[in-house]
Amino acid sequence: METAAFHSIFNGSPPLMIKWILQKIVGSKHQREVKRMWPVVAKVNKIEETLQKESLDTIHEKVTGWQKHLHRYLPLE
Repeated sequence: METAAFHSIFNGSPPLMIKWILQKIVGSKHQREVKRMWPVVAKVNKIEETLQKESLDTIHEKVTGWQKHLHRYLPLE
């Protein structure tokens, strides 16, 4: 009976104050997703820095090597 009264008072959604408090403690969904993905982003940034220093010919050689490696698992036609 109490839950029916609760839902009728708040129309089925939690009160804004409780939602605000939970977001402050746990973080919003966006904040949690950014926190989860940040280590991957840092690794990609580090790889980009090292590739920026390479010559274009070296990068083409690496890409060709990666394509050959991936071609083993997924034929490219």
